[in-house]
Amino acid sequence: MSNFSRTERFIFWTCATIFCAFSYFLYDDTLLFNQELETKNKNIGSFNLSLNDVRRKTEESFLWRPVSNTEKIYLRDSIFTGSNSRAVLTFDDGSVIEVKENSMITLNMNQGQIQLDLRYGDLVTALNEKSQLEVTAGTQKFDLTPQSGDTSKVQIQKSRTKKVKIKLLEGKAQFTDKKSNERLTLLKEKPLLIAPANSLAKKDEVIKLKSSISLVTLDKTPITLFNKGEAFPVEWTATELNQFRVEISPALDFSKTIYTSLTSVSPHSVTASLERGWYFWRVVGINDSQQEVTKSEVRRLFVSYFEAPRITSPDVNQDLSFEVEAPAGKDFATATTLSWSSVATYGEYEWQLSDTPVFTAVAASQKTKQTSVKLEKLKAGIYYARVRGLLPNEKRGPWSEARNWKVSVTEKRAAPLELITKNIIFNPVQAQRNPAAVQAPSVNWKGLADAKTYLIELSKTKDFKVKETFETESLQWNWTQYKVGNHYFRVWAKRTQGRTSLPSEIGSIKVILSVPEISPLTKIFEKSEKIGMPAPPKNVNLTWTQIPFAKTYLLEVDKDPAFKAPIKREISSNTEQFELPKPGQYHARVRAYDENQQALTDYSPPQTIVYEYRTQLAAPTLEEPRHEVNVFLQKDIEPFLWLVWSKDPSAVSYEIEVASDKDFKRIIIKDKVITDKDNNVARYLIRRKIPLGPIYWRVKAIAPVREDSSDWSRPWLFNLLFKINENSFE
Repeated sequence: MSNFSRTERFIFWTCATIFCAFSYFLYDDTLLFNQELETKNKNIGSFNLSLNDVRRKTEESFLWRPVSNTEKIYLRDSIFTGSNSRAVLTFDDGSVIEVKENSMITLNMNQGQIQLDLRYGDLVTALNEKSQLEVTAGTQKFDLTPQSGDTSKVQIQKSRTKKVKIKLLEGKAQFTDKKSNERLTLLKEKPLLIAPANSLAKKDEVIKLKSSISLVTLDKTPITLFNKGEAFPVEWTATELNQFRVEISPALDFSKTIYTSLTSVSPHSVTASLERGWYFWRVVGINDSQQEVTKSEVRRLFVSYFEAPRITSPDVNQDLSFEVEAPAGKDFATATTLSWSSVATYGEYEWQLSDTPVFTAVAASQKTKQTSVKLEKLKAGIYYARVRGLLPNEKRGPWSEARNWKVSVTEKRAAPLELITKNIIFNPVQAQRNPAAVQAPSVNWKGLADAKTYLIELSKTKDFKVKETFETESLQWNWTQYKVGNHYFRVWAKRTQGRTSLPSEIGSIKVILSVPEISPLTKIFEKSEKIGMPAPPKNVNLTWTQIPFAKTYLLEVDKDPAFKAPIKREISSNTEQFELPKPGQYHARVRAYDENQQALTDYSPPQTIVYEYRTQLAAPTLEEPRHEVNVFLQKDIEPFLWLVWSKDPSAVSYEIEVASDKDFKRIIIKDKVITDKDNNVARYLIRRKIPLGPIYWRVKAIAPVREDSSDWSRPWLFNLLFKINENSFE
């Protein structure tokens, strides 16, 4: 070093420093990289223990990072343990996996089931009753499931030669091969060895899985039955098995099984009560220890039933009517076609005809291979028909729903009459006001040449089930006995030989009533001659327009224009004398009712009634300061003295005068006082300085109308004195 130049020594020590730093980072790189790896995957658990060389790599990362205790685990994380190292992992479902030295695993989860890919190494898993572990080891894939409520511990070892050894350490657990669906119960004294060829071995002896089930009943087989619960067969072949369990489910994963049956023979008769539709079925092999050892493939079958045919014609309640020139009731007959359709395939059908819905007496019956038959010589009346399917094995399907129709003979009538007036609106109130107007609803139509008279049918409904009939020889009819509301009418022509024409189209008559109108009222005014006299009740005469058909009127009077709590009176005439209890503004309305207490009209427009009462206000009574009292002041300044008098609720304000003489010629204060509505007294505050000595004051109440204001009150006196006294006022 002593032979080196200064520059050479600098280069040497710089390189040595860099070499030492990188050597340390090769040993521990936590100073360079963040311990907590970032990932977007879901958290599924955490590390309970990380001893010595334990590393983790996320799906998105290419770097292996050292693991600390309590660090989180995410989906698709890979975990590595070096020599003399181990890690304990706890998952959200409560299961625990201990990864021993020189091991590497990759974690995943599907629908709550932990999926573990063991690349190589040794691990121990603790499974509780809620957990299930799927393990992938090279080409081998299997499930480990606990069989009791206690925790089960299973050791899994995979060597570099790809052999997998499974050993039960505690509890009870079941092994399921994912490819063959074979299930085995793990025993502590008999560990399993899975060779690369997927054969199972106990210790070092290889035993091949020979048991298998092959389904014979074809996939998508249609099953057609007559009744629910009727048996149908399913068939399979099996090797090395003597007992089976047949399972049927509406779900492919058999999460809900609706039929399960143990059997030792094939074919097997299924007696499940199934609805119409698709189902999945399989056969599970059971060994002598009553354990599931294998499952067949899953196939589908479609269950349907021989349904009753459905009659398509005639229509339900169809009226097969025909017209004749002669009067109705003669012996005529007609024909129709009975047709049906069927979902099930029947070779032959049987139909029956009857005049009763229960077919106690069958009028006709026949078998046919067609789906229709012509029914002839049907006389007037009501008929019922039904159909059922027949099979070659003499089995009979269910009867269809009975179809009924009617055959009727009617007289051939003339064309319907043509109405001139169709939709009539009549207001009798307006008709009364105009004597020249039509005083009743009038119906007009065009006549028929051979008509003798005309029939007018009147009804409240368009079906004319309840009706009145009127007869006239003219082409006009006036409804003089009209009624309020909506009515419908039609007109017939009455011809020779008792025949009639077809009815006219339906017309309408709408009789409406105008609302009553209360006659306008003038303002009611009353003035009292005595001061302070209360307002007396006042009568008012109310009159309104008379409404036809009205038997009573309901009169309502209220101070509230919304009529929330009105005074009600029922009156038989169109006039009424009403007593107003006190002054104010009132509102009145009236409504007409018929003899059944049904409203004929709406309420009339409200009419306003104003009752005004005026009287002179009484002079206020003075209260404080008392008459002839002495008021002492401590200082010769503004007294700030309150003058108080009685309050009149009818007063809008007060006038006050303060003077130094009793005749109020030398007025000191003259002011106007507007009282507070919330106070029960009226008062005035003297804020300015006034002369000492006798002081007189008086008050006048001011009414809304100036002429009704009160007189001045009787003057009161108080003496305003000033005396210096250190202890008290005299």
